[in-house]
Amino acid sequence: MISSISTTLANNCYDVKQIIDCDRSYSLRVDDLKRNLARNLARLMELSADLKSQNALARRSRVAQTTISNYMNHDYKGSPQLDKITKIAKAYGLEPWQLIHPSMGDKV
Repeated sequence: MISSISTTLANNCYDVKQIIDCDRSYSLRVDDLKRNLARNLARLMELSADLKSQNALARRSRVAQTTISNYMNHDYKGSPQLDKITKIAKAYGLEPWQLIHPSMGDKV
């Protein structure tokens, strides 16, 4: 998956939907991706000592609190942007792919 994202980024795909479109071997649908992201963010906030709120995560990741809220509530059109997923993942010490992986919550 990581090599797939790296290869895809080299092919000028900058958001998650573009990654899915550029790499047809990746079979995760955008709706599934959004659901996984929301579930994983909720799980991370639940387990985190210092990033339990959207505001705390927004400050640490430098992603707008409204964007985080939208990601958690599936309240946006299209797909989440890779640069924002990367910033959020980094705030938690994770790789971006882990935020959209269906079983990330089981392994944290």
